[in-house]
Amino acid sequence: MPTVSRPRRLPRLRQLLALATDNWLARGYLAVLAASVAAMFLFPESGFAESP
Repeated sequence: MPTVSRPRRLPRLRQLLALATDNWLARGYLAVLAASVAAMFLFPESGFAESP
């Protein structure tokens, strides 16, 4: 019975996440981005959420 090879998406995702969080500057950028998206959904009427 032959084995079916599935596409390996998980290693690609791990490589992408490793590039995105490899240094402290990238981690800080992602933290600020996550905080701004959270503020946009939690406080949609605030000035911070309305800024581009």
